[in-house]
Parts: sequence; structure tokens; C-alpha cells
Amino acid sequence: MTELLTLLEAPPLSPLQWIGVVGFAIYMLGFLLVQTGHMDGNGMLFPGSKVIAALCVMCSLTEAFNLATLLVQISFVVIGTYGVAARLLRLRSARRQAAIRFHPERRTADRRTLSRGVGTDSTAIPLPLHTPPSAGMCTPGGDLHRHCPPG
Repeated sequence: MTELLTLLEAPPLSPLQWIGVVGFAIYMLGFLLVQTGHMDGNGMLFPGSKVIAALCVMCSLTEAFNLATLLVQISFVVIGTYGVAARLLRLRSARRQAAIRFHPERRTADRRTLSRGVGTDSTAIPLPLHTPPSAGMCTPGGDLHRHCPPG
């Protein structure tokens, strides 16, 4: 009981300690939202929130240093940044594929380029073994992964 009273009589938190408390709140809120299904653990918000929370806690460590806590926070920043970057790259690639899929003029140009085995950056792209070299150009709506219709 005396320990609780001692904690209640503690001096007010400094601004850096408050930043650490905000980081703690971000950690716990993100975890709660994922567990209750209100946030996607595979989305960008979850690792992004972990990076922000870790940076907040790292700020508070300038007043009360703890090596183990610093190492955990650095790990969260590195892994979270990797997660956000990987998701951004996948999103960019998916948007590029969607643009090719839904814009016929780009699709035709890209098919001609692919059927020659040359990418847009002038690097060779191997064609699938089961596709004839002209498969992308045999019909206006042809697909590179299907053979040309007979006739």
C-alpha cells in the first residue's frame, strides 16, 4: 500500500516522459485494434503505428536510459520501416498491373514489347515456354498466357 502512495506522490512527468507515454498508448491501441478486428495487422497502418510508437518511447529514453528497451525500440523501427516499404512496393506494383490490365492502349503496347522479349527498361524478359512468340498479338483481346485460336 505504501508503494502505491509513493507512486501517487511522484513528481509530474516531464515532456519527454509524456512522449513515451503517448508511444505506449499507440502500442496498446494498435494491439487492441488488431485483436478486435478494427485494424488489419497486414496493412500499412499497423507497422506504421509501431514505428511511431517506438520513436516516441525512444525519445523518453533520453531521460531514463535502458539498453534493453532501446534495442527493442530500434528493432521495431527497423522491422516496421521494412514492413511499410515492402507494402508500398507491393501497392505500387499492383497499381501498375491494374493500369496495364484496364487500359487497352497500354496493354497492347506492353504485349508487343513482351512478345519481343524486351522489357520497358530494355532488359530481356523470358517468355513462358508454353506460349508461342506471337501469342500476345494474335487477337485484339489475346492473352499472353493463352495460345492463339486456330484459324
